[in-house]
Amino acid sequence: MHSTLRMVLALLLAAAACSTQNTGAARTPSSAPSPPPSPAPSALPTCAAATEPAWTPVPLPRRTARDGWRVVTALAGGQPTDVVALKDGTVWVVGDRHVTRPTTPRREGNCVAVTRGGSIPVVWRKKGSENDRHWTKLRGPRCVEQLTRVTASAGGSVWVFGTNPLPEQTPACMAKWNGRGWVERALREEVSTAAALKDDEVWTVSGKLYDRTLTQWVDGKPHDHRLAMSPEVIATRGEGELWAAGFRADRDTLDPAQGNELRLARWDGRRWHKIPSPKPPLPEQEDPRVIVTDLVAIGPSDVWVAANIEVFDEEPGYLLLLHWDGAAWSWQRGSKKSVSDQLVPDGRGGFWLTGVEEDDLQHMKGRRRTPVRLPLSEDLVHLAISRVPGSTRVWGVGVESETEYGNLIWSSG
Repeated sequence: MHSTLRMVLALLLAAAACSTQNTGAARTPSSAPSPPPSPAPSALPTCAAATEPAWTPVPLPRRTARDGWRVVTALAGGQPTDVVALKDGTVWVVGDRHVTRPTTPRREGNCVAVTRGGSIPVVWRKKGSENDRHWTKLRGPRCVEQLTRVTASAGGSVWVFGTNPLPEQTPACMAKWNGRGWVERALREEVSTAAALKDDEVWTVSGKLYDRTLTQWVDGKPHDHRLAMSPEVIATRGEGELWAAGFRADRDTLDPAQGNELRLARWDGRRWHKIPSPKPPLPEQEDPRVIVTDLVAIGPSDVWVAANIEVFDEEPGYLLLLHWDGAAWSWQRGSKKSVSDQLVPDGRGGFWLTGVEEDDLQHMKGRRRTPVRLPLSEDLVHLAISRVPGSTRVWGVGVESETEYGNLIWSSG
């Protein structure tokens, strides 16, 4: 029995030896050795976080008035993008501030990034009863990183609109101020322009150029309006009246700007009224691109539309101002390389234009445009303005890149 057991053990040891030899043979490399593996992210150093230098407002000069405008104050803690003034004198300004946010660790070159550059929304407010230099910073809505638009009804209801930069985030959001905080609503597309008709009703234009969607929001519930055009801009005239301007896009062409005609429509609170289309003279060259940038309805028979005319084989084109007098159209052509961003009534039958030609601001009265030079402005990156309803006072916000004053707030009068 013992001899049998010894034989079995010997066989098992021999089998184990053979198995070890076979395994070793299988691991013998038959080609050149592979390069060493890249270091694991945990073995790499952490990337330095991108920071934005702190900016401290510089004291303003004592004399800051020019051409009927004055500097009210300089804003700290963010860059303003839009402004709206209310009838009671309250002014809202929206924008964003650069911050560093934590993120999922990811390799960037020879280090591991654990943060990313981002923004947080910023809201400034000055109540009508407060001194012009007294501005309060409010918490912005949590649904966005960047605020781009603000609008308000005649009764004082305020809506803000913004976007998010990352694809995994909700693309856009709108929020209404309820007196204590924001009532937020996620959106599928960025809002390019907005106008409030009533305290519970706001209209938005969203989507891509020449393929916009016009939406009426009542008590937070949306209703899309399909017009015989792509509505590019909207504007209100009192409560219950909304104007829209845009183009009828030709879907059969590769370039939707081709074959378009400018269209205008008026909403009276119940239905749309079509306005005859203008036939302005366009460049003789082929394929001029016409981009509607804004409109202002001063009265039922006094409506202005601003458009930028671009010709593909030339430098940036020119401004075209079109006027509807209730019966017929007329137009005024600007010089080359002139554009316009915003039209705002002045309360005296004329209106203000921002970003025209070499001027940050111009004033239109009758058929004459007069350039206005804002005080302490050398190179404005952005300018937005808003008139106090029922008055001639206008507020403006801008980002000044060439002076030490930074972000400024102006007021006319």
